[in-house]
Amino acid sequence: MVDRRPVAEVALEFGRSVFHVYELRKRFVMHHNKLRLKVPARIFMSSVSPSGQSPLAPLRPEIMKLIRNGYSTPQVFEFLRINDVDVSVRELVDFLKGRR
Repeated sequence: MVDRRPVAEVALEFGRSVFHVYELRKRFVMHHNKLRLKVPARIFMSSVSPSGQSPLAPLRPEIMKLIRNGYSTPQVFEFLRINDVDVSVRELVDFLKGRR
């Protein structure tokens, strides 16, 4: 069936052979199946930060909690290192100053 119509009817309407219409339908279905997403955007977004966003942005509440409670920049840096967040001291300082 093509658009809920018999293949022979569609072939006759467009002046094509039944084989040609079957072949076109097969190619369309194959192409359509290739377009299916392997990884939805929400999954990608949960594991990859936007290029313009600091990797520290999701941790802002935790970082600010440490700062409010008197922890120093080196201690915050240690907290990040323990949690496998790989940033330089300069990136952390810029983040805390609001540059990023």
